[in-house]
Amino acid sequence: MFKPEEAWEIIKRNAEKAKIAKAVWHSPKRGAKYTLVDVLDDRIIIWRKDRGTEEILTKTTVEQKALELFNTAGEVKIGELMAATVAEETAFVFFHHQLGWSEDREFIEIIKLG
Repeated sequence: MFKPEEAWEIIKRNAEKAKIAKAVWHSPKRGAKYTLVDVLDDRIIIWRKDRGTEEILTKTTVEQKALELFNTAGEVKIGELMAATVAEETAFVFFHHQLGWSEDREFIEIIKLG
C-alpha cells in the first residue's frame, strides 16, 4: 500500500543507489535525460543532461506531493503534481517503486494500492 509518509525515505534510498550506479532516466514525453549530482538528507540534486542545468527535489516537496497524490485516488495529470519542473516529477516517479506513468504518459499513478 502506498504510504505518503514513507515516500521521502523510499525516494532518497533509491536515489542513493542510483547515484552509485550512475543511473540515467528519461522524461516520459520528451525523453529528456537526467542523472544525479547529489543526494542529501533534505534534497536530491538532479542534472538535466541536455540543458546542463540542475533541479532540486526537496524532502518537503516529496512529502506534500505524496500526500496530494494519495488524496487524488492515486492519479494526477503530469504537470499538476509538481508545480515546478518535469525533472522533479520524473525523479519522483523513477525513485518510487509504487509510482508509474499511465499508458498514455499523461498521468502519474500509484501502481500498487493494496
